[in-house]
Amino acid sequence: MNVTRSPNNTRWYLHHRSPQRFNPLQQLSFSEQEGKWRAEGTEPLFLLEGQLPLPGWNMLEVASEQDVTGVVASLTLESVHRSVTVDLPLRVGKVTKRLVYVPFGVKRLTYSPMSVEGTFSLQHFRFVWLTPTFAHNRLLQRLANMHEHYRDLPLPEVMQSLKQQAASSQARPEVAADCA
Repeated sequence: MNVTRSPNNTRWYLHHRSPQRFNPLQQLSFSEQEGKWRAEGTEPLFLLEGQLPLPGWNMLEVASEQDVTGVVASLTLESVHRSVTVDLPLRVGKVTKRLVYVPFGVKRLTYSPMSVEGTFSLQHFRFVWLTPTFAHNRLLQRLANMHEHYRDLPLPEVMQSLKQQAASSQARPEVAADCA
């Protein structure tokens, strides 16, 4: 079967999920400026409706413009059994990407675009489902790049070290309790 890829043919992008509606729940109003919102407090909140992210590892991509710098947004995933919140420091003029594990059974998503008063607009908001292998490799690579203990180690050695640490902490529960 010969099918061409085009922006109108979304069958190729089933793993890309974007909410269709951002419904304001609290401390949000439309700004006088076209396409902008006004956060009227320190806890503005949207309810995201439409395509929920697929369970498993997802790359959350967010781009927004705001009139203040140093803004931290947060996303809350709520299921019957638990609630998970992910903080996202937003960079001006760049897409912020964060690897997020979406638990099975998420029923509600809320998004706080900023933790201060001000105006903002959302240019891009999307979840991209990832294979577990790809997500694990990204996490290992980030650990190898950022943590001084693992810096410049090959990824298989990083994984081996993590497995050894996990095994030793299971053998000695007091070590795991001390780390918590």
